[in-house]
Amino acid sequence: MIPYPLSTSSNCGDPMYFSFNCNTTSGQVSFKALSGTYRVTSIDQNTSKFFIQVKDVDSLRLNQSFAFNLTTPRNSSSNVSSRVTDDVKIVWEPSLEAICNLSADCEDWPHSTCKSASDGKRRCLCTISFRWDGTKLSCTQVSSPSEKGMILLLIAGITSVIVLCAMTFIYIWRRKMTKRQENRQIDQRNRVQRMLYSESYVQDLIDSGEFQEEDEKGIDVPFYDLESIRIATNNFSDENKLGQGGYGLVYKGKLPSGQEIAVKRLSSVSGQGLLEFKNEVVLIAKLQHRNLARLYGYCI
Repeated sequence: MIPYPLSTSSNCGDPMYFSFNCNTTSGQVSFKALSGTYRVTSIDQNTSKFFIQVKDVDSLRLNQSFAFNLTTPRNSSSNVSSRVTDDVKIVWEPSLEAICNLSADCEDWPHSTCKSASDGKRRCLCTISFRWDGTKLSCTQVSSPSEKGMILLLIAGITSVIVLCAMTFIYIWRRKMTKRQENRQIDQRNRVQRMLYSESYVQDLIDSGEFQEEDEKGIDVPFYDLESIRIATNNFSDENKLGQGGYGLVYKGKLPSGQEIAVKRLSSVSGQGLLEFKNEVVLIAKLQHRNLARLYGYCI
């Protein structure tokens, strides 16, 4: 089989390649040039090349009006007469669209239709969005300007949406962070105000002498003996020391029930008497505030 566009007769393929003949009796293919007819040894359709057997390469002359070019370099200095045959490589130019008379002639070339070409012949021209590839001998799809524009527009749209979403996310995140910081500042101011209010409220209760009446009625919180507090704090060991204030030291302790406690031990040099101590116990027991520690009991 001789591939397109090479041909074996005037009604097959393109007239630019009417240089091939096929002998059905001998099964040989020949190539006709100006210098004579030569036997074709092989045809490579993928590279658009074929080989012929030539005794004298220098004597080979091709028809320049046809689409064939000699690629094997000539060597005039070599002893040509000593060679029986020589394989010469010839390349043919990429073919144009196939010649046709009817649309049915273009069935072997998908995405093409039979129309008049620029050279005055009717050829199987590729339809819209397709372009003829002479090396592949087919109509290959190409992106039209409108399709490229749509692709670019789509890319620009997606990029714009991504940028807009990123900016919106950053804006919302910054608003949340600013709001959170404002809330922290408000909470801090409120805590300070509550602490100031608690201190003034305590001082008002002390100044009014209300704790003296409570002291007469008794303190309504559990009473612990000194021994139980010693056991809970490991005899007020330094390992259990948590801190130190103006009125004494604070120790970490643990009751027999497993409850962890903090024990404030009044210093002998604090200057606080029994009445002041009881008033403080009643005050802490009476005040229920999240900034104050819960009072479990006391020991005298």
